Amino acid sequence: VMLIGVMALLLIIPSLVLAAGKPSGKVVFALRGQNFASAIGGDHSTIKWLQPWVHALHEPMLIKNLKAKITPGLAESWEVSDAGLTIKMKLRKGPTFHNGDPITAQDVKFSIERYKNEKYRMVFYKELEMKLKSIEVIDDQTVVFKFNEAYNQFWDRFFEYYTILPKNYIEKVGDKEFAKNVVSSGPFKWVGYRQDVYIDMEAYEDHYRKVPEFKNIRFIYVVEDQTRLAMLKVGEADMMVPGPAHLNLLRKDPKFRLVQADNTRTVGLAFGDIIRPGNWPLKDRRVRMAVSYAIDRKAISEIALQGAATPSNSFLAPWHAGWDKKRATPTPYDPEKAKALLKEAGYPNGFSTQINIQPTMKVSMQAVAGYLAKVGIKAKLNILESGAWTELCFSKKSEGIFWRDAWWNARSHPTSPIDVQLTLKAPWSCGITTQRVSDAIEALGQIPIGHPDLAREAAKMDDIITEDLPRISLWALSNIVALGPRIEYYGIIDGFLIPTRTEFIRLKK
Repeated sequence: VMLIGVMALLLIIPSLVLAAGKPSGKVVFALRGQNFASAIGGDHSTIKWLQPWVHALHEPMLIKNLKAKITPGLAESWEVSDAGLTIKMKLRKGPTFHNGDPITAQDVKFSIERYKNEKYRMVFYKELEMKLKSIEVIDDQTVVFKFNEAYNQFWDRFFEYYTILPKNYIEKVGDKEFAKNVVSSGPFKWVGYRQDVYIDMEAYEDHYRKVPEFKNIRFIYVVEDQTRLAMLKVGEADMMVPGPAHLNLLRKDPKFRLVQADNTRTVGLAFGDIIRPGNWPLKDRRVRMAVSYAIDRKAISEIALQGAATPSNSFLAPWHAGWDKKRATPTPYDPEKAKALLKEAGYPNGFSTQINIQPTMKVSMQAVAGYLAKVGIKAKLNILESGAWTELCFSKKSEGIFWRDAWWNARSHPTSPIDVQLTLKAPWSCGITTQRVSDAIEALGQIPIGHPDLAREAAKMDDIITEDLPRISLWALSNIVALGPRIEYYGIIDGFLIPTRTEFIRLKK
């Protein structure tokens, strides 16, 4: 038995010291997006991707510190056995839900089984269904998870998505009422909302880990980058997620500060035509490489994205076992080589295609399309709202090219970001992968963190993706938050995709 929770992790338990005095003041955080990531009200069981408000409202079993290291949350310790197929967790005594009910192992079992329920269509319910064999409650403070196969993603998912909900309350009021009047266990408690516009919360003064120093927070969704910028400038927002076009402007203005975490996710292009019936240019690897050579990643990262991205060619992040700086060197910008490859493949005059994107990627993908046009590839942007894009992806009707990203997201195992992106059974792959790539990822997923073979096999997997080339990597994005003059401190997690830890925001006196 490996006593994970009784080792070095316990040396970095989050502080249990509560903020001095009563929380006071309000923070408005303007987010970039058009909805609550498909969540209904505050029920994040229905969520489709990470959102900053989740960890403000819902407390996880495991927490990541600013260096992205897993630390105890509601679970104070844990044991791993049976080659990772069994994990026994011990809950700390004392934490309560916002209605005062104690948090027990029964709530843990209920929450995970609810996420696994197809009814809610939570983003990782299929993964849970496949990996999780059973959950056994030993007593109020002890729960045992048994898995059908290695589940290296477990540790990251427990922080990102699998937070703990109140069994008794949800069973009493039902799902609809819960979504409208949430009771949970995070540092903030629910006040109210307007669907897909804003969520209001206030400090939970009995929180076991960190009572916020300010009383109220509003997460507000604002689609237009210019509108969020205006809100920050006039003081309607204290913090906001800036659009790429405004980063240099904000850097030059002494009233505002940017906090940044690099390497949060890798953005690329997936070649849907490789699985599409018929004879399409992109089925030829030479054509796919021509696309890669045609794009000036450095110029787009520096100009269109204003330094919010780093060109990259690897499907591994710098902290993953197997990552290599040489392998990560981006494909050079070489339009003449792109033209030569197109001619060699039988397309000297290029061809027409489309790139399926969501609205937030419009600026960078317009630049990509411009570079492709210079070598003869006429790529029309097919801009879809997020729900329509997701449906198109899941349908595997993959005409042309898909903008895709792999959420590195400070995840611990090399397969954690891409097993849901590039395996044949993963819905987010859009079906755009190969059997060899899928097999390599599945095999690597059986090797636990810390195993001596992990780095070597991860490097092999990375090479196989590059050889088969179902998608190309373009750049790694940064997580950037702009702070207004009222904010004294805010820290974001290294490599983490979503701004979180809002309970640690500090206002100027």
